[in-house]
Order: sequence, then C-alpha cells, then structure tokens
Amino acid sequence: MNQLLIVLNFIEKIVGPENIILEKEKVIDLSKDIIPKTQNACAFVYPSDITQIQEILKVANTYKVPVWPVGQGKNWGYGGASPFQENSLVIVLSRLNKIIEVNLELAFALIEPGVTFRQLHQYLVDNNIPLWID
Repeated sequence: MNQLLIVLNFIEKIVGPENIILEKEKVIDLSKDIIPKTQNACAFVYPSDITQIQEILKVANTYKVPVWPVGQGKNWGYGGASPFQENSLVIVLSRLNKIIEVNLELAFALIEPGVTFRQLHQYLVDNNIPLWID
C-alpha cells in the first residue's frame, strides 16, 4: 500500500469518513484559487477539535506529509485552499467555529479559526455589542 494511502486511512479513522474528502474531482474543485497553478492537495480533512488536529499532525509528521491549514479555505487574499507543496493534506478548520469571548472594555474577540466575519458580525449585532470588525 502506498504511504500516502496509509496516512489518509489513519486520518479517516481520526475524523470519520464523512469529514475527509478524497475523491480527486472534489479535491480539485475545493482547491480552486485565483492564482493559476497545479492542484497539489491529496485530500481535505475537517477536524472538529484540537485533539483531532494533534492526532492528524502526528500522523502527517510521522509520514512526512505536508499540511496546509485554512480557516474556511476561501480567503484568497491571505491564503486559499490550494497548497503550494505536492501531495499536501489540507486541514480545514471550519468546524472549529466558536466565539469564545468578546471583551467590550478591551475591544477584542477570542475566536476559533473557523469563525467567519459574518458569524462574528452577527454575534456583535445580536448581543448589542458596539464594536465592528475591521
């Protein structure tokens, strides 16, 4: 069995088959970016918590598989979902989407990496917090 397939098999057991995308056509579609380049992702994986991320990274490090972490994978200005290294595992952190704290006095928000601008904005509106996202 190919080493990459072994890695993907381990990772599928960590996150469950519903939280990993391996089909070539879907991987290519998710990797689309504004910068034309070759598609380098081998899979997209969607962990639900820090423990899963740690387990994924242990497997990736053991087998020397490059990882490419993204929040939602749609931020083309600061790094999209198309990795630059061949056979990279894209770790999409969209399921880690909790707003942990919004501090009005110090004007900061502590959020998980999958929180969207829209989600944080709606939280501020719903809770009558007179802060804005810039």
